Amino acid sequence: MSAAAMPDRESIPLDRLMQQVDDRLARFDLDNLTVKPPPPSLEDELVAKAAARLFSSKEGRAVLEFLADKTVRALRMPMPLGVDAMQAYAHGQRREGQCDTFYLLLSLIAQGHEAPPAAERSE
Repeated sequence: MSAAAMPDRESIPLDRLMQQVDDRLARFDLDNLTVKPPPPSLEDELVAKAAARLFSSKEGRAVLEFLADKTVRALRMPMPLGVDAMQAYAHGQRREGQCDTFYLLLSLIAQGHEAPPAAERSE
């Protein structure tokens, strides 16, 4: 895919993508769920904090920009005529998985920024 066919970074800025994840986490009301998720493990917390620290650097930010370009900013590749339905479905599932992985990384970063130290957690 040529760079000209890809949306420019200003049209979908990384800060906006990260803010959307922060907003979703803030709106997620754990108190009103009937089935409560388990509290984050110490390993979950450590990974989230490491992701927040790693991707707040200039190099980490460059990696996030690259991943956004290749996932959520990338235009869908048109399917050639004659592609069977299962191939088209598999392609769509692969693209969805790539975008989900990118958003998982953004949510880890957001959680790492707001997670209190393990000693401060109320169990």
